[in-house]
Amino acid sequence: MRRAWIAATVIVVAVACGGDKAPTAPVVVAPTPTPTPTPLGLGLGCGLPVMAECGQVGGPAEGSPPGVYGCCTKEGSDGSFRDRIGAAITRLQAEQPALFNGDRVLDREAYQLGVARILERDFRLCAKPGLPGDEVAVKDSNTFSEQYDIYESNGRLRYPGYAVTCRPARF
Repeated sequence: MRRAWIAATVIVVAVACGGDKAPTAPVVVAPTPTPTPTPLGLGLGCGLPVMAECGQVGGPAEGSPPGVYGCCTKEGSDGSFRDRIGAAITRLQAEQPALFNGDRVLDREAYQLGVARILERDFRLCAKPGLPGDEVAVKDSNTFSEQYDIYESNGRLRYPGYAVTCRPARF
């Protein structure tokens, strides 16, 4: 009787575990590749050929046109893209609040990159962070570009600070 009970138990366990079926191979799902981001200044809103650098970070080179950065001079007080720069800063604050503590920027590089990406994504402008490090360069043609100082040395955001206009576009 004991043998019959053991045999019955073995049969029940084998059937319950799929004893007559071959083991199935684990399903392997290939990871989805991460898309490579489009470099700024060449992205969604741009499509313009890249211009040669006309700026002189260390000051105008001999024979260069006068200006703050070679081909760049102050033209007025606001700049053509001022409202869109301001809107991009406001949108970034809403989209990525972890970058800010009030009006203090916690990650300068992510802040500049975020503003530039929003300018391209939402306003279809060419934008490039840096040039120099506390600014964003913006253009909608190669006729001119503008520099906006969007970050103060004390860590606070500048809302937005038109710096200079570059003729021809600087990037």
